[in-house]
Amino acid sequence: MLQQLKYIFILLTTILIFSSCNENEFVDWKNLNNKWLEEHADDEGFSKTESGIYYKVIHQSTYHRPNLSNTIIVEYSGKLIDGTKFESGTYSMYLYEAIAGWQEGLRLMRDGSHFIFYIPANLAYGEDGKGLVPPNSVLIFDIKLLQSYD
Repeated sequence: MLQQLKYIFILLTTILIFSSCNENEFVDWKNLNNKWLEEHADDEGFSKTESGIYYKVIHQSTYHRPNLSNTIIVEYSGKLIDGTKFESGTYSMYLYEAIAGWQEGLRLMRDGSHFIFYIPANLAYGEDGKGLVPPNSVLIFDIKLLQSYD
């Protein structure tokens, strides 16, 4: 019986050690992302919204500005702060289905516009992450709003 308790104790200790290592990895990533965002807050040409999104207007057209209920068609690429591209392509969806950072940021754009966004983790995938995006990640998006419509 004592031998079984010893094995259970070793197993639980090992699990605890490995799970706390993962947690520390994400704490470090969170700190790295927060620091990156602070360091890039003054990047040339970038403005900041009240919520904390940084954006740079590459081209602003004079066409239609989307609202949350519009279908949007965008050409985009998304990267992490280390330059890892996690997705790109042409995408169509209702704007209200997008992450909060897109919902806010794309409403600054007009059809035919091109912006770059730094989206803080709390307006992206937050503490959970998603797919190739680790928890607490600042996301860098290069977005061309091709069209928005009802």
